[in-house]
Amino acid sequence: MAFSLTKNLERLGSEITSEDGLALAPIQGIRVFNIFFVVMCHSCVLLFVGPIANPQYAENVTLDPLNMFLSNGNLIMQTSFMISALLLSFHLCQIFENMKMNVSVIFMGIVNRLLRLYPIHLAMLGFAATWLRHSGNGPFFHRIVDSEFRNCRENWLLNVLFINNLYNTENICMTHSWYLSADTQLFVFGLFVMMVVINNPRKANTIFISLFVTGILVTFAQHYYNAYDIVFRSYPEYLYNLFLNLPFWHSLYIATHNQIPCYVMGLATGFYIHKWKKEKVKIALNNFWYTIWFIYSWVAPIGTILSAAPFYEDGFSTTRLNSALYNAFFRLSFGLPILIAIIMFIFGQGRPMLNFINWRPFHVLGRLTFGVYLMHLHILRMNIGVTRTLHHVTHRSLIRWVFGDITICFLMATIVCLLIELPASAIQKVLLSTEKKTEGKAKNQ
Repeated sequence: MAFSLTKNLERLGSEITSEDGLALAPIQGIRVFNIFFVVMCHSCVLLFVGPIANPQYAENVTLDPLNMFLSNGNLIMQTSFMISALLLSFHLCQIFENMKMNVSVIFMGIVNRLLRLYPIHLAMLGFAATWLRHSGNGPFFHRIVDSEFRNCRENWLLNVLFINNLYNTENICMTHSWYLSADTQLFVFGLFVMMVVINNPRKANTIFISLFVTGILVTFAQHYYNAYDIVFRSYPEYLYNLFLNLPFWHSLYIATHNQIPCYVMGLATGFYIHKWKKEKVKIALNNFWYTIWFIYSWVAPIGTILSAAPFYEDGFSTTRLNSALYNAFFRLSFGLPILIAIIMFIFGQGRPMLNFINWRPFHVLGRLTFGVYLMHLHILRMNIGVTRTLHHVTHRSLIRWVFGDITICFLMATIVCLLIELPASAIQKVLLSTEKKTEGKAKNQ
């Protein structure tokens, strides 16, 4: 039954019924908007790589402050790291609420994650190394697609081992999969952290604060020592090469240690949400504090993205110290209000925003976001590669192009989810349930 399309459609569209599932359901809506933003940024970047009739648009893209949502929009990936950490922490606290956690659990957690990721990950990796090159034709097709094909033929093993963000990043296969590697490495890190926290709950504050401060200091020290620029710049010469010729991208942006502060915040949030639910803590805001929170939850992350606009002005200069301080703390400025919003949503606060983000179709779309993330760059490359005419780029044409790409990505992700992801998930559940039954019989004997 694992490969039954009817059953898998039912699973994909199934309603969330458990109490904790309903509490965490708003996260699915956040995931959907997060992947919208990711596809939007990559769609625009690849459009600039292809043939455009007005290249001055790309040349001037950083002059408009509103374009910071594209130029400085890479911050959005911190949301994914925080959600991943929050869910890991919350579920571990549920499972080991009244027992100790040991190293064998970490091993099984890693195995379960690999079983969850490998089917669709290997399918997309295999496609990139084989069929992608033959999936279309056009004057720009091989320029846009061949580098991906060659890199995946030569460096596929780094993707399989989830270390492609650490080694040979100049020839990285599936450029966007750096996130999956970093998140997997942080997942292992999070398992060890939560084992210590769950076994020593009274030291939770000290552990989380120590790790958070360490992450901030490491980012600050690396940025200061290497005298990096204050922001990850989206100048045309970098856009045309998908940032692979930008040292900042290789050594800091995709580096695992650079994501530790937000990941630790996610771990801490999941731990305390479980603790507060166990203690039946209620959160209720009066009109004044609700207004303050509402303004902060929108102004802080948007303001952090827009804060890069002055750095693109002619004649701007700053000190090495200021650059390092900005890079050490601007992820915190972006991530903290989002985590606070998630806490409010989980405890039933924040209407009417909660009603919107918790819309049931978002629950279904949220289950497709992993597939969309893994395949979207293949689709975007093919779309641009087969182009045979010049595009006149405007804000309006970008919107039309982006929404078309998002629609195609979700349609393709639905097919892959039904044919690969859900069947693999069902088989995994059968294998794990069989293992548990075998262990139970052994204990009874």
